Amino acid sequence: MFTYNRLKPCLVSLALLGTIQGAIAQTSDITKTLIEQGQYWQARGNSERAAQVWKKLLLLNPKDENGLYGLAVNELDKKNIDGAKQYYDRIVASNPKSPFLSRLTQDIRLKDPANAQKLEAARIATQNQDYKKAVENYQSALGSDSPSGPEGFEYYSALSHIQNNEKQSIEGFKRLAKEAPNDPVIQLTLAKRLIVSESTRIEGIQRLLNLTSNASVKSEA
Repeated sequence: MFTYNRLKPCLVSLALLGTIQGAIAQTSDITKTLIEQGQYWQARGNSERAAQVWKKLLLLNPKDENGLYGLAVNELDKKNIDGAKQYYDRIVASNPKSPFLSRLTQDIRLKDPANAQKLEAARIATQNQDYKKAVENYQSALGSDSPSGPEGFEYYSALSHIQNNEKQSIEGFKRLAKEAPNDPVIQLTLAKRLIVSESTRIEGIQRLLNLTSNASVKSEA
C-alpha cells in the first residue's frame, strides 16, 4: 500500500513540473509580445523605440534572432555598418542557417547609394506598371533573385505581373510566408495568388479560411 510519505516525492515533482511549465509558457508569451512590439516600431521606422524592445528580448534570450536582427537594423539606421556586422556574426554563431542572415546581407547592400538608387528606380517602374524594368532593377539593387523582407514582397509582386513567372512568384511568396509566419499581409497575398490557379486553389482557399480569424486582414480574407 502506498502511503503519503511514499507519494510525497512524486507530488513535489509534479508540483515543480507544473511550475516549470507555467514559467516556460509565461516566458513564451512575453517573448511573443516583445517580438510583436519590436516589429511594430520597426515597421513604422522608429528603430530607436524598437531597439529598446529588442534589448529587453535579448535579456530573456541572448540568442534570439529577432532581437539580434532588430538591433542590427538599428545600427544600419545609424549608418554603423560595422555594428550591424557584429550582430550578423552573433546570428551566425546562434544559427548558421537563419533566414535573417540573407535579409541582413540585403539590408547592408541597400545602404550602398547606388543600390538604393536602383531600388527607388524599381519602385518607380512598378508605379508606372513597367514590371519588366522593375524586376530588372530589383535584381540589380538586391543582388539576388531570391530577396527577403519588404523588398522581397515588392519584387515578387512585380514578378507576378510578368507572363510565365507566376510559379516563381508563388514560390517566392511561400518562402516569405515561411520566413514570416506571423505576417498576415504576406499570408493573405500568398493565399490570393494560390486561388488563381486550379491546381493550387484548394490550398489557397484553406489559407484564406485560416486568416478569417485575423482582425487585420479578416475583411479581405
